[in-house]
Amino acid sequence: MEEVEKILNGHVYIKYDDVYYPIPYYWFNEAGELDYNNPLTLKNAYQWLKYILEQEQETDKKAKPTKSEFKQGHRKKMFNEEQVEQIKQLYADGMSKNQIAKIKGCDEKTIRNYLKNN
Repeated sequence: MEEVEKILNGHVYIKYDDVYYPIPYYWFNEAGELDYNNPLTLKNAYQWLKYILEQEQETDKKAKPTKSEFKQGHRKKMFNEEQVEQIKQLYADGMSKNQIAKIKGCDEKTIRNYLKNN
């Protein structure tokens, strides 16, 4: 166990002419300067990486939509009010629902629902 602790808290070493030399890696402080009192070790690098990964996971959880956002009646509207008025005007001018759907890039049923519900 002492060997493991020594490895985790120690520097990284390089072998040159059968002699191991420590490579001094240090963290940066808030001012962007090397902090010689805070060496970069496997142990504190692991803790820092773990913290970063946990923060990313929290961000991912917040960004993903929940299932409740996709329930019937709670979906994001495909067209805004101005576009719905345009659809109504095209239909009133004699254009078929199928033609309007092709123009708007959606299914004819979508146009039918917008005309019926709005």
